[in-house]
Amino acid sequence: LLVDDDDDFRTALKTLLEEAGYQVVEAQNGKLAQSLLTASKGRTEHIDIVIADIRMPEIDGIELAKYVKEQNLSPVILMSGFP
Repeated sequence: LLVDDDDDFRTALKTLLEEAGYQVVEAQNGKLAQSLLTASKGRTEHIDIVIADIRMPEIDGIELAKYVKEQNLSPVILMSGFP
């Protein structure tokens, strides 16, 4: 699951990951990501890892990571374009 509110960056990273052989599900923000994670819980096709931007509107990457950890869903990689 790739979560980033920057459409251009998300699209570029998705393309790179798909070229490397990964299947990518996208979310534009943490709130949508939570919905996707909840919907995938218990399914045979699940989300193996979450890659999320730290700075996003509504639910940021830190809050999303806490949610994922509390639900014991997937490993999380947080990224940021800010120093």
